[in-house]
Amino acid sequence: MYGLNAGMRTPTKPLAVFMAALMLLSVATVPAAAAVNLGGSGGSTTTTPGSTVQVSYTITNSGNSSATGVALDVNESSLPDGWNITGMNTGDADTTKSSTHEFVYYTIGAGSSVTSSVDVSVPSSASNGTYEITAEIITADGTVGTLTATVTVETQQDDNGGEQPPTDDTMYDRTVSSDGSIIWQGQVVKFTQTGWNANEALQLQYETDSGDFRFQSEEATNANGALLLETADLAEDTYRLTDGDGNQITFTLVKQDVTVTADPGTITAGQSTTFSVDSDRSSFNVKITSPNLTASQLQSAFAASSTIDGEGIVVSTNDGDKLEAAFSTTGDLEFNFNVVDTTASATETVTVEEAQAGAVSFTQAGSYDVKQGGVAEITVDITGSASTATLVIGSQSQSGYQANVTVTDGDDDDSTVTVQFNTYAAGSSSLGNVVSLPEDSTDSLAFEGQTDLANILDTGDYSLYLSTGDQSYADTVGSADALGTLFIQERATNGVTLWTAPQGTLSGSTTVSNLVSMINEGSLTEDSSIVASDFIVHQISATGLEGLVAAEGGLENAIASGSLDLSVMQTNPESNRQPKVLNVSGSTGSLYVISDAANNNYYVAFKPSAVDFERQGTNNDVSVDSNDNFNATFTVTDDRLLGSDADSAHQSVMANFEIVDGMVSYSENPYNVTASENVTISGSSTYAPGTSFTVRLQSTSDTQPAFVKGASVTVQPDGTWSTTFNFTTPQGIDAGDAFTISNTRTSSTANGNVVASTGTTTTQSTTQSTTQSTTQSTTQSTTQSTTQSTTQSTTQSTTQSTTAATTTSGSSGSTPGFGVGLALVAVLGAALLALRRDA
Repeated sequence: MYGLNAGMRTPTKPLAVFMAALMLLSVATVPAAAAVNLGGSGGSTTTTPGSTVQVSYTITNSGNSSATGVALDVNESSLPDGWNITGMNTGDADTTKSSTHEFVYYTIGAGSSVTSSVDVSVPSSASNGTYEITAEIITADGTVGTLTATVTVETQQDDNGGEQPPTDDTMYDRTVSSDGSIIWQGQVVKFTQTGWNANEALQLQYETDSGDFRFQSEEATNANGALLLETADLAEDTYRLTDGDGNQITFTLVKQDVTVTADPGTITAGQSTTFSVDSDRSSFNVKITSPNLTASQLQSAFAASSTIDGEGIVVSTNDGDKLEAAFSTTGDLEFNFNVVDTTASATETVTVEEAQAGAVSFTQAGSYDVKQGGVAEITVDITGSASTATLVIGSQSQSGYQANVTVTDGDDDDSTVTVQFNTYAAGSSSLGNVVSLPEDSTDSLAFEGQTDLANILDTGDYSLYLSTGDQSYADTVGSADALGTLFIQERATNGVTLWTAPQGTLSGSTTVSNLVSMINEGSLTEDSSIVASDFIVHQISATGLEGLVAAEGGLENAIASGSLDLSVMQTNPESNRQPKVLNVSGSTGSLYVISDAANNNYYVAFKPSAVDFERQGTNNDVSVDSNDNFNATFTVTDDRLLGSDADSAHQSVMANFEIVDGMVSYSENPYNVTASENVTISGSSTYAPGTSFTVRLQSTSDTQPAFVKGASVTVQPDGTWSTTFNFTTPQGIDAGDAFTISNTRTSSTANGNVVASTGTTTTQSTTQSTTQSTTQSTTQSTTQSTTQSTTQSTTQSTTQSTTAATTTSGSSGSTPGFGVGLALVAVLGAALLALRRDA
């Protein structure tokens, strides 16, 4: 029993408030001279490893007045490693607080006692001995006494002084009730079999090489008729448990193998290593111990979920698992991995070396360049044990500007931090972030203030100061660990370059890398003659815009706010008409903006047919037409960036383009080809290079066998297209056949002829004209006049066709065109051709 002069401690705030309230409520009933004397005792109990025991405490008020607002706080910190409070038994308490294991008693009468208890789990690895678990008596005055309970752990002994085998039905690793089970050596197995009786003697038999079973030992069932068998001392083999009456179970005992390998095997303090677990068992619990580390240190070091058990931790693991761990203790650390329910174990050693002293430095030899208004990237290197650095940009006393930054290296294993310093926003508190990190960075920074400026940061040299750790900025400037220089140079607005791309190739998600790929594959080419349905891309080259664009939240916003201006105006308006102009604000959904600030390039793309054009000074929407000429002008108008609010300070660059018809043309018309395999058909197009369409060849109605052929073509950077066709199929294509060439992009067509030789240019036209005119004349004339009409028609049409297809005349003498005899030959030839086709 403990008196009032025992050690004192201050109650927790909620509990103190609660007990103070109880004291106020009892002021009217408790005399000022009331005497309260609180003491008590803790209970004593004996248990075995792996069990749960009830630990009790009794508080006694031996004074002559009632005690109000009393709490009993069980000290969980007094529990041995691996022991845990698993329940609270209220007993005489009025209420409990489970999170802190406290019992609260509103009143303890004079001469009265109260008792409460907690359930405590004892780990199976607990060693024999007596353990103390304390609890404190707390009133509004603080701790007024400490009670101590004892728990004695004893392992059961048999009659000969040895440890008894387990008999409790709860003390086993698995249950087996049928033949054929695989049991891991070291497991405690509960065997059950219908027909076995309580406390019955069974024979454990092993299988010989011949398949017989021989006596191994005698084992006894427990009071429930079950046999709990320890297998740690049994050899790998097949066994049988039998009562001699045919009630038996056969099982195979195998030894589990486990290996653990650490990679890397040598690390620096604070770094992590990976323990790879390999076993012939799929899943199991492993207890990890180390003679170099306590259980708490192991639990903190290993990332996997674990529970403390005695001097080690228990982790659930699977074959192939990788356990991550980081250690601050240096030296050769030994780790023992023991499977909880089998004899399998492994040992591994990790060497932990002292971390190098922290150091910081600038990359690029500490020299960084940026155009005025741009975003400078200042990269610092943090090595050794350091993870934090203090960076000062500029010096108030030297350059009239100073920015203070603290950076911390993240978990990216690169030991560097890149700080993006916006020279446009510097000195202002209303233009967004002055310093930032790249989007994909895992590092962190803290911006601790800067010098306020009315204008943009001047060009010139700015000193950079860097120190290890989180230092004061004055100390960093005065005694920096590393020095550098930031050079801010004059910016410029350089020019506009025009490109074109096929429709469907650009969108709001197009990136700079997409543009580079398109240039490499020839689908984005420089051009100023644009088909209205294709894209025109304005490449604006200007330095020092990156900071403004970042402050505005993007190039599109900077244009919308008027800080930058893009105008597209017609230069050849129709008579008495205002020029057509691009309504930028009304075209945002069809106008794509792509920033390549790292290379000082910005792209604005749109299809002239898809954006909003209107007459200047009106809201009348108009469309663009072929032969419309336009001027595209980009202007920097931002006063802060230019250092002036005068319009004369604005910087503009421009380029001109024209709208042209989308056309597809053919290299020849007519196209004369031979009946061969690789016949080339080619042409040109005004559509953007990279545009694809299908070229189709279809035989004319009087050509047999009929055929249709198609091939996909792509417009090349020089505006041409080309493909080949096989004119050997279908069988029967021959000289004299005709076809039409068309395409899926436009309605343009060309004629084609199959000829015996590409040098023969009159065959089809002569034959066709002769046949047509002969037939017509013969039909309309009588027998008497047939010769005259045929001669006249044949001569006239043949002469016309020959003249169109050749550059020299084949006739001689004074009679123009063909003579009568040659005309008759032509008629006969036409007849023969008709007979061949009919055949």
